[in-house]
Amino acid sequence: MSALAELRQLNKTLGHRSELRTLGTLRHQAWRRNIEASMERAIETSPEEPGPLNSHMLVMKAFNALGERSPEYLEQWVAYLNDLMWLEAQE
Repeated sequence: MSALAELRQLNKTLGHRSELRTLGTLRHQAWRRNIEASMERAIETSPEEPGPLNSHMLVMKAFNALGERSPEYLEQWVAYLNDLMWLEAQE
């Protein structure tokens, strides 16, 4: 039996309820708003007249291209980057 299955069984034994579906929906919406706010901050902090090889602008162009092709993947990628920045700040 896997550890996850054992935890589920323990929760059932102890009488713990599973998370409400509405709470999961609210949690996902908050996560999505956080991702959108991160992307907006990145756009707002773009330099006004960057050069052709400005790293910030190259990243923004890559994000725009990725967002056009797969918005869901872009959300996951930005969430991953946010997690990495949070971990770096913890040092």
